[in-house]
Amino acid sequence: MRNLVYITLTCFLISIFFLQGCKQKTQMYEGGVRAPVVITFPGRIKPGTFIDEPLHVVDLYPTLLKLTGASLEQEHPLDGKDIWATVTRAAGSPHKEILINAREGRSSAIRVGDWKLVSNGHLGPVSSIGDEESRYELFNLETDPYEERNLVDENPLKFEELKKRLDYYTEAAVDPYVTSNPEAKSFPRVWGPYWWEEE
Repeated sequence: MRNLVYITLTCFLISIFFLQGCKQKTQMYEGGVRAPVVITFPGRIKPGTFIDEPLHVVDLYPTLLKLTGASLEQEHPLDGKDIWATVTRAAGSPHKEILINAREGRSSAIRVGDWKLVSNGHLGPVSSIGDEESRYELFNLETDPYEERNLVDENPLKFEELKKRLDYYTEAAVDPYVTSNPEAKSFPRVWGPYWWEEE
């Protein structure tokens, strides 16, 4: 009989109400994309361990693959990274950058270290800028976790650096497999309130 190890992983996919964008998980601001995660693994993770490193939900798959002894060499390249050293030994984040979303003419964002670039953050999940020019906001999350101060004009080099990376991912992105239902008039009310419909 094999020894079984039980790992409990709890993800709170909820808004963090004191951060900008907390009205909906679809916004690119921290309140819309940041979520706490609780992991328990008796004997491997010390109780009370707190990790304050930027990680991504796609990191769970390669981490669990490695824990089970499966190969990280998959048919398609993995988006995530193994975060076991971060979780168990308080190592730094394995990410140099974290792509939050990249869609042409839609809301997009990328994080590089403490810096975050948001494109068209004012748009809802089904909105497009149309003929308008994209709007950009640059934040330093270390000094401005509430994303209240746009630093695009003050840090043009950092803005160009992050914009170049976001443009790269936007051009490389494939069309989503899920298409909109033309008969759907709105999202289910349980997804509301619809912040993108507010004036």
